[in-house]
Amino acid sequence: INPQRFDTEQEDLKSLYNLQGKPLIGNCSAIAPQKDYFTFLKVAKRMPEANFIIIGSGPLDEEIRAFASKLEVNNVLFTGFLGDIEKKLKSLDCFLITSETEGLGTSILDAMLCEVPVVATSAGGIPEIVIDRETGLLSEVRDVESLVKNCQQIISEKALRMDLVIHAKQMVLESFTDLKTAEKTHKIYHDVLETFAP
Repeated sequence: INPQRFDTEQEDLKSLYNLQGKPLIGNCSAIAPQKDYFTFLKVAKRMPEANFIIIGSGPLDEEIRAFASKLEVNNVLFTGFLGDIEKKLKSLDCFLITSETEGLGTSILDAMLCEVPVVATSAGGIPEIVIDRETGLLSEVRDVESLVKNCQQIISEKALRMDLVIHAKQMVLESFTDLKTAEKTHKIYHDVLETFAP
């Protein structure tokens, strides 16, 4: 992750899409099977006290929009793909990722760098970066009730929210910047080559 990527003038999603007055919970990723936006929408249905935003497009776009209509969810906005997300991500009050599978989740690292608290499922490599109650809040895959509870905690508990974003950003800067990754990769090559030294 490039830590300077989000050092740019910000545009407020709430003003841009007339979503003022409620907390804004969102995700920015491809609308694809592994992201399980069905669960995302079920969470939104259970939380009329918040607005939800889905930033992105993908192969399940029409199916997910149809499911939102079927659920009669009226607090979710689909923006489609936005090419300037670095100007908008800081507008979120909570980053919600409901993936069924995930390698690591660089969009989570982006949110953490932007000081947006994260609620996530414990899929794939996510628990390596979302450490429950330290750098974010974790739920089991498809556990709508737990995801709702965690989102409500993020919204209502300021002290918890601040604690999570501080630790999350610190973790990203210490372990996941482009420079840190290059340094760690260089060390691995160096250590391997040393085993061949006479």
